[in-house]
Amino acid sequence: MPIIASPEFNSADTIEAFSEHWADLNVADVDSILRSAHDAQRTLLRLGVNHLTVDTDKERTMLHYAAAYGDETTVDLLASAGLQDLDIEAKNKNGETALEIL
Repeated sequence: MPIIASPEFNSADTIEAFSEHWADLNVADVDSILRSAHDAQRTLLRLGVNHLTVDTDKERTMLHYAAAYGDETTVDLLASAGLQDLDIEAKNKNGETALEIL
């Protein structure tokens, strides 16, 4: 199973296995949020996925996606992960912060 499909099935074990060998974990982040795959998100954050930019085309962060989809669990996961560099003022390509999207 490709790493991009792991969040579809909320497969933290698959993400863990791929991370040990060759996977670029940063490509899976958007999908984990769109599918509310919170176990996958926990694993990705624990493994050090880049939570600041997950969609380079739209310049959206995990926080932008969580806000856009009303995913409070993801917001809680980001906060509990102690992500001190999480920028709540980060703007997407349209100049919007996550709070403005919410």
